[in-house]
Amino acid sequence: MDNIRSVGMRNICKKITSDLDIDMSKMTALDFFAREGDWQTSTLSDYVLELEAWEVKEKHREKLIQNLPDNSIIRIGDSFKLSLDEQYKNKFDIIVFDNPAGCYGEKPYCEHFEALDFVQRLIKKDFGIVIFNVKLSPFNFDKFPLWKQRREKYYGLPDTSSLELSDIKTFYKNKFTEMNFDVNFFFVEHRLQQADLYSFVVGLGERE
Repeated sequence: MDNIRSVGMRNICKKITSDLDIDMSKMTALDFFAREGDWQTSTLSDYVLELEAWEVKEKHREKLIQNLPDNSIIRIGDSFKLSLDEQYKNKFDIIVFDNPAGCYGEKPYCEHFEALDFVQRLIKKDFGIVIFNVKLSPFNFDKFPLWKQRREKYYGLPDTSSLELSDIKTFYKNKFTEMNFDVNFFFVEHRLQQADLYSFVVGLGERE
């Protein structure tokens, strides 16, 4: 039985396979921020041919091995650096960015902002699916000035403490278009564990 953190991914996969009639069983997926693999990753692995789970912290390796099936490949390392490896160029049919909230890492990175730029490099050119989190109303936002600054710069808004879902959908449609993709489908799934957290699901095809 799915826990509350994985229900959203189960719903997403059902919509892709049933409503959109896409066969995920032949696809290769990547979880860019896998952690222990017991949230969305293990659910996604039920639907795909092969799954790669990238996680920066060595301490999560054992849990990843326990939580993921034999069709999974586990890589411990910095996902941003792994993305530059030539073996991953245009390899994946599905990429999931279950990103940390706020700013993180040595750089520091923020949410999915930098990670999403690797879609062009990692996704297959003919067709691919990208799934990423968007938090509309960050909790205790004013206590994290760098996070606040990064969101305002990314979205081009003076205040990102309470985003409108419809406006942000338009923002990402435009972003993927600017990345030279055709947006074949786009839907949003509520992540049940947080009232303001959504998974954005986008089907992409690269323009000729």
